[in-house]
Amino acid sequence: MKRSVNNSGMSLVETILAAAVIAMVLTGLVVASNSLRTEKSDKQTRETLQKLQIALSIYHDRHREYPAGPTDRALSAMWDDADTRPSMRRLDLSRDEHGQLICRDGYATPVLYIAPQPGARHKPEFVSAGRDGSMGDLTSTTADQRRDAMDNLYSSDTEGHTP
Repeated sequence: MKRSVNNSGMSLVETILAAAVIAMVLTGLVVASNSLRTEKSDKQTRETLQKLQIALSIYHDRHREYPAGPTDRALSAMWDDADTRPSMRRLDLSRDEHGQLICRDGYATPVLYIAPQPGARHKPEFVSAGRDGSMGDLTSTTADQRRDAMDNLYSSDTEGHTP
């Protein structure tokens, strides 16, 4: 007499393979999601820096000088000026725990104002720490400091680009 075998269920090997395929698909989705989030943060950072650069140029055209530093003082001077305020409207401006005005980039990290230096040939600008959140220093003798500075984004890099 023949016995009938019920093959309606999945074997252990088939179940493991199905779980592995699902895990690979989910991993791909997580990687894609993180990539999109990073691209969005990069774009927001570039737009923030571009708006700050425009406000800085307007301020200079109106006053024939750049605002003095540090960052809080420069942002306040630009915000208080009726001509520069419209270009700063949709920026992430807030006060920190010390009451100082800050502007956050796409990574929610405060941007830094590099104030004009007497006799310097370069214009002042705003800088974002970039993805790693650390400003670093390209001129440092420490490799970690130079590496941290590699992903910094500068407002002058946004000139001529449309947001």
